[in-house]
Amino acid sequence: MVIPTHNRRAPLLRCLHSVLRGAGAASAVYVVDDGCQDGTADAVRTEYPAVDLIVGDGSLWWSGAMNLGARTAIRDGAKWILVLNDDTELAPDAVTHLIRRSEANPDAIVGSKVLTRQTGTIWSAGGVERWPWPGLIMRGYGEPDCGQYDAPAEVTWLPGMGTLIRAEHMQELGYYDAVHLPQYYADADLTLRARNLGLRVLYEPASRVINDTSTTGLSVRTTRTLLSFLRTFTERRSQRHLPSTLRFYARHCPLPWLPVTISWLYARHLAAWLRHGRGAHQAGQG
Repeated sequence: MVIPTHNRRAPLLRCLHSVLRGAGAASAVYVVDDGCQDGTADAVRTEYPAVDLIVGDGSLWWSGAMNLGARTAIRDGAKWILVLNDDTELAPDAVTHLIRRSEANPDAIVGSKVLTRQTGTIWSAGGVERWPWPGLIMRGYGEPDCGQYDAPAEVTWLPGMGTLIRAEHMQELGYYDAVHLPQYYADADLTLRARNLGLRVLYEPASRVINDTSTTGLSVRTTRTLLSFLRTFTERRSQRHLPSTLRFYARHCPLPWLPVTISWLYARHLAAWLRHGRGAHQAGQG
């Protein structure tokens, strides 16, 4: 499995604890430290010496780090690549369920049920498309986990958390698009491209991943001024980084719906800032 990280030592160590508890000795773990300056490398070497540590210079971002780790793992003989974020935790039997589903469906990429660490609600039960809006959505997002997504399903796309990809599929797809989608959208893009090549995208609810949403990138919930809001359009660590967003939707959105989808997406982004960001700032001044 491959875990990219940048200056998030504590979440990474928590992730590694869960991984090594449940993955088994047969699973090689690759951590790609992309220029961390918080002691991540030393902590990994000390606490988890069996982990393969790859050190970057800070220029890889998520997609480049994932590609470097995946290429290294495949070179070392990996049959599958399990994609994880450093702020996730694996349930003890997650890997077993993913591999079992992949072995039964060799033409498929397989993803997990993702739950929110803070609330226990569903973060993702696989992704689907709804054009012209909202475009790409995650099934079950924000819902209590009451068993409504406990059936395996074929979905449209998967996030990069607990997704299992066969090595030959990763090579056939040309890895993640680190040039055009360095930080966000590359996970969805890869699974959408996989479907275009005739591969299936499956959701396996028996595999559970816990996502710590407090460590997300730049968002409207952390912006308080107009200038900081405008930065969400230009910074790679923002989910609404304009170049990445336009490239992704131009690639996957049906052309007649593209202007509508992009307009809706950024109108919703502005509304969220007015509600959560600017509104919170004004409340704090009252």
